[in-house]
Amino acid sequence: MMPFMLKTQLYTIVEDKTRVDKELDILRKTNKVRMFQIPSHPEDIALQLAEDFVASIQSYKNKASPSLQEYTPGLDWFCYHVLPQCTQNRITHGELMHLMEQGRVTSSQTR
Repeated sequence: MMPFMLKTQLYTIVEDKTRVDKELDILRKTNKVRMFQIPSHPEDIALQLAEDFVASIQSYKNKASPSLQEYTPGLDWFCYHVLPQCTQNRITHGELMHLMEQGRVTSSQTR
């Protein structure tokens, strides 16, 4: 697991919460930082550098058992086509379908 930080931790370090929110929004929109809602604490957000998130996915892919190797191209597609396009905290089924319809991937590439 690559390092991450909670948004509330940043708030304790930087006094100006508005500035933190604006800077994080810029970093999110430019795909420099990924933000994740924490299921056990939905009011808090985990922050991770986008490159660290991709590195975590690639590490998982490299460790996948042989029976799962046929699915790993879908992880590459997710990292290099979905993440740059979808910078919000969540990615909907509709957004994924839209990317597929744009011709970025065929259904056989996601299996």
